[in-house]
Amino acid sequence: MKDKATGKERLYMAVTKDALSLPLAVADSVAELARLRGAKRENIRCSISRWKKGTVRCPGYIVVEVEDDLPF
Repeated sequence: MKDKATGKERLYMAVTKDALSLPLAVADSVAELARLRGAKRENIRCSISRWKKGTVRCPGYIVVEVEDDLPF
């Protein structure tokens, strides 16, 4: 889903809670990721918020912004 302010696409990911943060599931929205993982949307958003603030080092959920101008 594209962010209205930046125009970049966002991907929401469930990742392992270790130093590698390997992806477990990828979705276009928080609601879709919650459905895939059987979690509540509020829990995913809270985890992402704490990760962005830096209060959690190895979160279970992250958001990644993808740029459209890739060379390939």
